[in-house]
Amino acid sequence: MLWIIRADLLEYHITLFYNFLEYYMVVFCNVIGTRRFYLAVICNFWYIINKFINSIALPVRRSRTTGVDRRKKRSQLISIGIIAGVVAGIAYGAYIYTLNPPRTATFGAIGSTHEHTAFKLFINGQAIDFSQPKYQVKSQYVHFENGDGDTIHKHATGIDIGFLFETLDIKFTSDCITMDDGTRYCNDGNNTLKFFVNGVRNDLYNNYILMDDDRVILSYGSEGQEQIDEQLKDS
Repeated sequence: MLWIIRADLLEYHITLFYNFLEYYMVVFCNVIGTRRFYLAVICNFWYIINKFINSIALPVRRSRTTGVDRRKKRSQLISIGIIAGVVAGIAYGAYIYTLNPPRTATFGAIGSTHEHTAFKLFINGQAIDFSQPKYQVKSQYVHFENGDGDTIHKHATGIDIGFLFETLDIKFTSDCITMDDGTRYCNDGNNTLKFFVNGVRNDLYNNYILMDDDRVILSYGSEGQEQIDEQLKDS
């Protein structure tokens, strides 16, 4: 008698949880699941699991009148709980993914393009040497390669120059650039960070999406126009 009560309570709570989960997934698939391919895959996976759970749950519900062995009923209930837990975990993971997508989520697939950008970085008039091994091929999406530190190779669409620098452990915004050794160069009364694309000052800085045959200059310092013109000439 005690086991019958516990089994009924277990079934009751699992049914409540399953109904809540089913409602959540319907909302998730209708509102969010149509926006990205991987979310559609999750929704289709949920549909298959839902059918499987129903195929198990149906004989469990009938067991009171058909006399199905209680041990079998307990095993079926546990199976439902495990499957529901797995699906809940997948749904939660997908939800977290949509809130914090990886940096590459907006990029095209690797191999979707192959473009080149000429690039120079000057710190107080000195060009940074990106031909060093520590700066070579740090990402398959975008990189310097073959010992060449002046040409950016882009292998996917939609990549901004800020991502290239992230792969090199360098960060920059419109106000500061922080090198891979931790040294920071920020705008002050005398020195400024300047960003040029094809000879024209550009205000997008790290958000600029690299294009084929671009000539990009990033320069920090107190340079006058004559020095800047020399840097642009060398790019």
